[in-house]
Amino acid sequence: MKPIITTSYFGTTPTDIHRSAPGFDNYFFTNNASTREQAEQKGWVYKGVESLPPTPDYRISSQQSKYIKFLQYFEEFPEFKHYSKIIHLDHKIPPSLNLI
Repeated sequence: MKPIITTSYFGTTPTDIHRSAPGFDNYFFTNNASTREQAEQKGWVYKGVESLPPTPDYRISSQQSKYIKFLQYFEEFPEFKHYSKIIHLDHKIPPSLNLI
């Protein structure tokens, strides 16, 4: 089974979303619903994280992002439990096959 690609963005400030990685299933986790349209237009499957409310405090947002980065979301999103390979990319870095 090929790996899936995840990225995440937490917070209330606007952000640029990079295009998803071609040839992979790509998931964009966020607590900022205003990013949904942009994420989907760029090829990501949007996953709204409702358990962590958005905050303008960048330190709290940074801590919230670890929920995805360190695979703590399987209870809220059980459909991801069966994947044996998950590659998490920082949302600031565009996915490339060199990274993957």
